[in-house]
Amino acid sequence: MSSLTQYHQDFLVPTLHLVLSVFIIIHRLSHSASPLHLTSPDHLNIQWTELITSDEVRSRTGQPFLSDTVHRHRLSFYGHLNHADPWQDHYRALQACIMGPPVEWRRRTGRPRQTWLRTVETDLRQTNFGLVSAKRCAQDRAAWRQLVTTATSTASP
Repeated sequence: MSSLTQYHQDFLVPTLHLVLSVFIIIHRLSHSASPLHLTSPDHLNIQWTELITSDEVRSRTGQPFLSDTVHRHRLSFYGHLNHADPWQDHYRALQACIMGPPVEWRRRTGRPRQTWLRTVETDLRQTNFGLVSAKRCAQDRAAWRQLVTTATSTASP
């Protein structure tokens, strides 16, 4: 088997599967209804003449910040990927990204340097976890849920 075919089979295809999985999750999240959409100003006792900020509406409805929700889902998805069987493509793609891409692989010019995994690493930084230690923590589902809860409950109202 040629090295290009091997590279395609071992790295490119699993990476595309991972990207597709992330896209599907983001698409589902963007189309899911939240209780804030189901709440009308009449139920909140807001008159049309009042000037109410978004923070006030969020506090009245008990809604968390959108950034916290995205943060929680991103960390949960990272844990889900780490629970996968080692023979599954998305698990292998995640491991290849954590360990680094092949030496001969380079990003095209103009491509953004910020990746999904770097964003997860930034999310984990506030809990003093790196990707490798988070991978070990994610093996214990209860500990991982506790970590995600702790990481996302700090900025909520």
